[in-house]
Amino acid sequence: MLQDLLLPRLRAGHPVVSVITHEWERMQDQLRQTAQALNRRLLRWSSASNRVLELRTDEEGILDWHPLLDPNGNMVGAFFDDNHTMQLGEQGPEWPSGRVGRVAADYLLWWYNEQVWLAGSLLWLEDITPYFDQTGHGAMVT
Repeated sequence: MLQDLLLPRLRAGHPVVSVITHEWERMQDQLRQTAQALNRRLLRWSSASNRVLELRTDEEGILDWHPLLDPNGNMVGAFFDDNHTMQLGEQGPEWPSGRVGRVAADYLLWWYNEQVWLAGSLLWLEDITPYFDQTGHGAMVT
């Protein structure tokens, strides 16, 4: 079972675990179970969205993906999409605003690491494989 492979690695502090699968529903369920076993929050980002989502139970008791809220209960304002993050500020990269001249996944990992309040959570980059293709997502071969 995938959870038997994930739990020891996450308990050991592995910062990144890569799983390649076409079974996204099964993967989501395994990650949910793993996060629950570790008593950690489960976050998800997809290149199809510009927001980080959190798996949590809403007011009606339904477990679903919801926009990530900051410690003050406000929706996180950072945008994680290539159209935004590939831009540069007037003076070059502006990391706090997200205009860094890099792909969204790069900026997301930097941002996530800077958020002390998210320490211990699990961040699932749902469809990062396209970023490994050097011909897409703003990547260039020189």
